[in-house]
Amino acid sequence: MMRLRHLLTAVLLVSLCANVAAHRQSGVVSTLRYSTNGELEITHRIHAHDALALLPDSESLESVEGRAHVALHVENRFGLRTGADQPPLALSILGVEVDGNDVYVYQVAPLSDVPVELLANNSMLDDTAAAPAHVVNVEIQQRMVGNTLASADRWQSLALP
Repeated sequence: MMRLRHLLTAVLLVSLCANVAAHRQSGVVSTLRYSTNGELEITHRIHAHDALALLPDSESLESVEGRAHVALHVENRFGLRTGADQPPLALSILGVEVDGNDVYVYQVAPLSDVPVELLANNSMLDDTAAAPAHVVNVEIQQRMVGNTLASADRWQSLALP
């Protein structure tokens, strides 16, 4: 009787864990870091499953073409401005890296002064997932503030530390 109870408990725990893992929300976590060399360094972390949904069936994340496809998606779907009346910053892609279950896309923008205002336009994954999470962390002088953006194709103000 004791063994049966332990077996049923183990089966219940395994099924609960599998159920929780199956309900991961799609989304992108972007971290903006102002460096002392006058650049805004941007890292986007996308779960590999979400990144795969961006690729044509013939591509994979292991291929250069597949990673380039993800980088282009980020480039076309993420923008920053230093004010509502300012033009978008010129963001350059530095590279793409696959690490386990995550894909990292690295960008950089020249920014001579510490920003006093930042606006983001983030529509990454909007075409492939229902209401993906758009989290943008901003780090300036070793202080960080997190922002959750609405899933919309519009400019939104970011809280700064």
